[in-house]
Amino acid sequence: MNMSLPLSLNDTSSISYVLAREFEVLSKKHRAGWLLRGVPVGKCETVWEHSRDVGLLGAEYAQRYHPQLNPFLVFAMGVIHDIGETRIPDYTPHDGVSREEKFRQEHTAVQDIFSGVEKGQEYINLWLEFEERKTATARYVKEWDQLQMVMQASRYRAAGFNGMEEFYESARPKIVSAELVELFDRLVK
Repeated sequence: MNMSLPLSLNDTSSISYVLAREFEVLSKKHRAGWLLRGVPVGKCETVWEHSRDVGLLGAEYAQRYHPQLNPFLVFAMGVIHDIGETRIPDYTPHDGVSREEKFRQEHTAVQDIFSGVEKGQEYINLWLEFEERKTATARYVKEWDQLQMVMQASRYRAAGFNGMEEFYESARPKIVSAELVELFDRLVK
């Protein structure tokens, strides 16, 4: 009896291989904003930890509060929303890179990551959907992108790091769902 798995982590054209490879890179890349605030590498959140939390928390809350949203799509969009950062820097507003230039670089990176991969165009489209924010799913994931940053800033503030208010101020106008506004308010007290 042949018990081979339907997918292979050695098949460089499989989506599983590509995602595992890219998530491994993101798991070693620390978030630039936290490093700029003096969080040492050993305590600094990685891009993967951020993306994972956006996907997991977003999916859980979507299922609980927004039955019109597909939690799987929220999860998938959340975990890949920063995947282009495997090829480009984790730009912060202090880097002076325009939104258009960041989008251009990240879009090129995402196309490179998923080109030649089975169902790769679907992942490119999912990333584009997030970037364009034209759907309810994309807007909700963007809210979680911001709220997760606030959650992490609150952890760092509690650990004695300064300068976290900037993150709260930049995120607050982008969080509009009632349950997330309530969570935001509790975090920043």
